Amino acid sequence: RLMKTAVAIADAIAEGLRPGAVTAPFSVELPPPPPDTSRLAGLDGWDATFDAAAAKFGLVREDPAAYHAAFPRLPVPGAARGVFRGTLPAGGAHGRLAFHEHGGVREGSLRGAALFEAPAGAEPTPPGGVLHERTGMVVGVGEGVVACWTRSTEHQTVSVTPTAEKAQATLRELGLLA
Repeated sequence: RLMKTAVAIADAIAEGLRPGAVTAPFSVELPPPPPDTSRLAGLDGWDATFDAAAAKFGLVREDPAAYHAAFPRLPVPGAARGVFRGTLPAGGAHGRLAFHEHGGVREGSLRGAALFEAPAGAEPTPPGGVLHERTGMVVGVGEGVVACWTRSTEHQTVSVTPTAEKAQATLRELGLLA
């Protein structure tokens, strides 16, 4: 089972990096995360945390695997552990919040990112995005998506409002969000 999972991950990565891989329209509604039925289900507490955040802020949870498949070349570092779609708090823009983790010594630490449809004519950024010095947020634009993420990770925390607020303010300042 472990080998089957490893091969599926490798295939998904290869598909996303393949020349001509198609990015979905940002407006696509992705499916909810599948229930975790593994014998370790619920031990890390993230699903309960994400469910509570979605309910509190009126957001819809999306499947992180579907998120990476729909947007295979996102500039946000790490793999998404939790993804939300809807009208984001502290600014009211419609978009996604994603919380990416890195694993290893940072396991349990998440980096918050807000993602929106890129405005027409938005210039792509270099890989890894560009630091916006005033707010300390990193901005990446490409393939119809504008992403804004924190430089640091937070341990065992899902900072919905601070991430949404800082990202929306940063992107509005840069003219990348209406």
